Amino acid sequence: MALKYVLDHEGQKVSIREIADNLRIPFDTTSQVFQRLKRHGLAVSIQGVTGGYTLSEKVRNLSFLELSEIIENKKFYEDCEDKNCSYIGNCTIQTPIKTLQKQLHQTFHNLKVLDLIQQETIVEQ
Repeated sequence: MALKYVLDHEGQKVSIREIADNLRIPFDTTSQVFQRLKRHGLAVSIQGVTGGYTLSEKVRNLSFLELSEIIENKKFYEDCEDKNCSYIGNCTIQTPIKTLQKQLHQTFHNLKVLDLIQQETIVEQ
């Protein structure tokens, strides 16, 4: 929602307060998300009283998987063996879970954020 809001105001600086107020989402969370986006080169911060954020061109090719990993600050796909699970070797769902995770990983990797935003616009009209 916040990315769509900033994209809808393309060429303009948008403050975190404006985003949070207009979308009725928490200011602190929105601020943290945009700081992470900035660290990854996806958002540009303009300092000052009339400052705000714009989005870089990189957003146009960003996958949902990449966005999710940036926002959550962790990898989407985690292997059971990396977790030192006590059921390794006796687990009856490990293979189906791995299959599901791989399929979701591929789907989220192929899904572009811009496509989601544009689909939302179509649904709204």
